[in-house]
Amino acid sequence: MRFIKILLALILILSPSLTWISITNSSCINRFIEKDLVYILPYEICRDYWYKTYGDRIYYYVYENLSDDQNYINRDFNYISSFYDKIIVVIPADDTLQFLLNLKIIDSLAGRNNLKVIYAIFPKEKYGREDTYLDNNSEMHGLVLQNLEFLNNLSNTSKIAVWYGWSYRCNPKDIVDFYYSLPSEIREKYAIWLDEEYTTRLTKLYEEGLPKDTLVITEAYSRNLIDEISDRYVNQLLITGYEDATSVDDWRTHIEELLSICKTNRVGIWIYYDKNDGSGENYTAYINNRLTGFCKNLQKGFSYAAWWNDTLLQNTSDDSLENLRNTGTEWVSLIPTWYQDTVHSTDIRMDENRTPSDESIIHVIEKIHDLGMHVMLKPHIDPSNDEWRGFIEFNSEDEWHIWFNSYKNFISHYLKIANEYNVEQFCIGCELVKTTNRREWYDIIKMVRENFSGNITYAADWSNYMNIPFWDKLDFIGIDGYFQLTNKTEPSLEELLKGWSKWKRDIEKLYNTTGKPIIFTEIGYRSIDGCNIDPWNWQRRGRVDLQEQRDCYQAVFETFWREEWFNGIYWWMWYPDSTVGGAMDTSYTPYGKPAERILKDYYSNFSINIVKPRIGYLYLFGEEMAAIPSKTIIIGSITVEVEISKEVDKIEFYIDDELKYIDEQEPYQWMWNENIIGTHELKVIAYDSMGDNSEDKQSLWIINL
Repeated sequence: MRFIKILLALILILSPSLTWISITNSSCINRFIEKDLVYILPYEICRDYWYKTYGDRIYYYVYENLSDDQNYINRDFNYISSFYDKIIVVIPADDTLQFLLNLKIIDSLAGRNNLKVIYAIFPKEKYGREDTYLDNNSEMHGLVLQNLEFLNNLSNTSKIAVWYGWSYRCNPKDIVDFYYSLPSEIREKYAIWLDEEYTTRLTKLYEEGLPKDTLVITEAYSRNLIDEISDRYVNQLLITGYEDATSVDDWRTHIEELLSICKTNRVGIWIYYDKNDGSGENYTAYINNRLTGFCKNLQKGFSYAAWWNDTLLQNTSDDSLENLRNTGTEWVSLIPTWYQDTVHSTDIRMDENRTPSDESIIHVIEKIHDLGMHVMLKPHIDPSNDEWRGFIEFNSEDEWHIWFNSYKNFISHYLKIANEYNVEQFCIGCELVKTTNRREWYDIIKMVRENFSGNITYAADWSNYMNIPFWDKLDFIGIDGYFQLTNKTEPSLEELLKGWSKWKRDIEKLYNTTGKPIIFTEIGYRSIDGCNIDPWNWQRRGRVDLQEQRDCYQAVFETFWREEWFNGIYWWMWYPDSTVGGAMDTSYTPYGKPAERILKDYYSNFSINIVKPRIGYLYLFGEEMAAIPSKTIIIGSITVEVEISKEVDKIEFYIDDELKYIDEQEPYQWMWNENIIGTHELKVIAYDSMGDNSEDKQSLWIINL
């Protein structure tokens, strides 16, 4: 992912309300008032310890333009702000214009997300030896002081630490003298970062006059050293880590052991990245199986399927995927279906009419990637007579053997496509309830592991997800979450939330048993009365109920989105037809419905929605007349109105990609009054102060002469 190249180094300061890492069963964890995480994003070349921690990666701030990456950084900060109060950004000492501009970008993004920043300056040898910053008349002293003053004047700076270690002369008086040489307003925010060796050698900081409320950050990576120095300073943050882990469990066990003898109540953990060791990119360490949104993103997903051979090759499918991308969706569960005659048939085969062609599957994979989204390939099988696949079962071992061989061929077909076209994840099966106790699944998993390097899962039906014996062989637990929430056709949001409480307890129990993060591989609600009662029922009859669908979306997000053990959602579903949706539609899609706004609120950094005209309504000279079972129809002029989720600098209004109007103040609207007839595309784009943007669009028919 591109944000992997954002060479940030962060300490994330946990808010008091958040439970920490997945070793919370240890009593040693509970006594920590503040639990910090020293976080380094992966680097393309991790040659040794220096490169794994910070090293020359901090020079990303000097040589690169963070404005190119601010969308990704903002996404990270937005997620972090849900749990943390502060971040510490590790930087070099420098004075280039680009460096200073990059720091302003970090400050602005932090402020946007209500975060405070602690900066840690590692004074590399720009104008002399690193330790010469302690000499009042040196160029390095002037450079570090300039950086301190600059950072102190940024709006969201909390503390500024300067590193001390390695080849530095070992004299506590130097540090204290430097502290008192600083202007008083900088001293209030100043902190000291001591390298591991210097935590034992610099023992008289207070005797030399350092105020005891000064934050001292100390590094220690062995039990003996932690035992010796972890309570040396009054206001101390201890940094530790384990570079040489051979597995996640090894890393966790070692860290737990280190923390068990730690005496300070403020701790921080380095996370290392190296493809060759167990604490590397494939593991992303072990903080509840997820560090934060930028190390292992919440999968903001949607299901995307077709039941005709060339549907996915059509322009309307491409248009629909662009609309999907505009919701903030980052993952697409792509679903091709093969068929068997009945639930007792042993031959699984491609249907030349109903199965999407390989050409169309490849086209969609490439389109999804072109739009900056990721793919989970999720092949389905269905009986041709419309029986449910969950009833597939056989009476003899020979039949089971034949069926699983056929299933292997089916999965192998799509594994080949997944490998050739860089699919990121693979789902090995879906809702095959009667088959999951069979040992053949272990052979399927082995085959997939040998032929696919990405994450794999299985999509268990909500009725039997607790009974899957092979969860330990997969990367995460997939649940098709069509749980009944109430028995009411007009439930309140509070009743829906209450309805989730039992199911949530059971799901979390499964996580605690397996240690595997949870993903809803499917979940969805039709915009129809009573959709919460039987969400799986695609044949339910009733009146349109946009509010119930909206509330069901809201209830899912409120229940699961911030849980540490929860890794994402694939909503059912987004259709490969950009005309499906709107106020009269009762299908599962949220497109053009109030549920889409809820989706954008959680999937996007910020969102813009066209609120007038609404999809699927008739307008007469600007007045909304009625919902209609088609795309929007406008007769006469109309004032286009939008709503946004945050403060923006401007809104641009387009017709067929031609800019028509720019509005820079609320209320954001545009009087569309031109001679025009036919089908056209209305699009709006919002821009904030950092250049981030969000858009919404709709196809409509208008006549205004």
